[in-house]
Amino acid sequence: MIAARLLVEMGMPAAQAIAQVRAVRPGAIETQAQERHVQTHQALGDARVARK
Repeated sequence: MIAARLLVEMGMPAAQAIAQVRAVRPGAIETQAQERHVQTHQALGDARVARK
């Protein structure tokens, strides 16, 4: 999950980050709560980029 968060913070869309992590580590990010956590950081990343 941390890897997906970092990818999102680097600008990757949340869905793509989750897919990338799962491709390398099957079974990662198992629950909807974990997916929402990564998606929440997507929104924060977008907000930070918008302010620049």
